[in-house]
Amino acid sequence: TNARLAREAADAYSGKRRKVRVAGCVAPLALPAAEVEEGGSLGVEEMEAYVECVVEAMLPYVDIWFMKDLGSVAESIDTAEILCSSSVKPIWASWEVERDEVAAITIAQSGEPLDRAVLELLSWVPSMGGMLVNSFDDEIQKDALVLLRKLVPFGHEAQIGSYADDDHSLVTEDMYFSSVEKW
Repeated sequence: TNARLAREAADAYSGKRRKVRVAGCVAPLALPAAEVEEGGSLGVEEMEAYVECVVEAMLPYVDIWFMKDLGSVAESIDTAEILCSSSVKPIWASWEVERDEVAAITIAQSGEPLDRAVLELLSWVPSMGGMLVNSFDDEIQKDALVLLRKLVPFGHEAQIGSYADDDHSLVTEDMYFSSVEKW
């Protein structure tokens, strides 16, 4: 499997000065409406069963879990629930964010407030390793980082950060590499 190959590579390059970690990436449980309408795509229950199977296959090889591009508060919690029931490995979450009409930072896919998803995960997931945001708008990305700083309590194990999601982003390399913080 890909996870096994990643583990072998990480072990081969890890040393006394550097520990290479393997992240098991878990796809979003909800599928965009267009994919569902085309037929042939999995429904939410089938997707949950699929994710459980993938998690079980990756479990022996990964160090952390990465929930990428979560689309809603419910999806964030449901995906974390699958991961927490399988292991105690740290969980990282990421959301694509945007700004709504009243300037609040929201989850792009659902329009729900990002702060609600963050607070739910912090209260529910004992092994929250980190939270990341991305946006095609650099100002929104910066504001989302400020929001994460406010929401993640000082001293909490969860790290915060951002990542660019396209080639047109104005986020600089220095900003990218300095944007993961441990409180």
